[in-house]
Amino acid sequence: MKTLFLLEGRHSYFGAGGGAGVRFVPTRHCRYIADKAGLRFFPRESGLRICFESTDLPKLKAYTEDTVEPLMLTILVLAGRDDFWNYTAFPEVPRDSLIQGTYREDGLDPSLCIRNPPAQDSLVRADALTADGTCTGEELASSPVALIRLDCRSRQGRDYLQGALEGCPRVCRLDFENRKTFWRYFIPCDGNPEHLRIVDRGGSVSFGLAGGLSAQGHPYYARFVSDRPLGLQWKGAGRFQLTCTGGGRARTLVKALPNAPSDPLHCMDLDNGKVFVSDIFVNHYVYGR
Repeated sequence: MKTLFLLEGRHSYFGAGGGAGVRFVPTRHCRYIADKAGLRFFPRESGLRICFESTDLPKLKAYTEDTVEPLMLTILVLAGRDDFWNYTAFPEVPRDSLIQGTYREDGLDPSLCIRNPPAQDSLVRADALTADGTCTGEELASSPVALIRLDCRSRQGRDYLQGALEGCPRVCRLDFENRKTFWRYFIPCDGNPEHLRIVDRGGSVSFGLAGGLSAQGHPYYARFVSDRPLGLQWKGAGRFQLTCTGGGRARTLVKALPNAPSDPLHCMDLDNGKVFVSDIFVNHYVYGR
């Protein structure tokens, strides 16, 4: 079995080898064309292999010359998690990319809690995609993250086939970046919050004490806000520490503060504008007790 195309997704949120949180799903029309041409689909973790048997090579070559039903494969990229857009920055796609349409961030109105991307204008020329039979309305209603179109026609198609036969399939990688938000820590505090500091072990980010929050039946929460947006992270070594400077000496109280969650995201007024903020409640430690 020879691999013709290899589709891969990567996401900074999950780190190296952590997957992309997406699924690659051929459209109904794509499966129809691929079946006639002898192509097979093999799902992988955050990826998809499109393969053919060497014995089907003559038939596949013939279909690369077909002008009536051109060998154009359309793959939907679907989010694998409900909170996908909470931790994902909207991607910028190069014009020469195989990726034809993605969600765009313009028009996103920050609200108290976002769970889904904007519904309208989500795919480029969605009406044309349904009109030419590439996608059905039902498939587009699934709110794909992106649309990948793989062109196997004429000379380009023959080049793909030759590359696959020589062990060099065409690779299409879809990279996602973390959404950046301001991180806002809430530290339970029965002592003097002025003695508390959040320290970045990397030395590049600082947190300012910004008042606090009192809730009935709960301790006073000292609030600290980062001085810049930070990328959300699924897992990883604790970057930030909670320290105390009271009593004339500095000591570490919490060696690894938790990372910001991806859901929900809130909105905060900052410098006459609205920004996304992730709230992190550190409930396993109370300073001053």
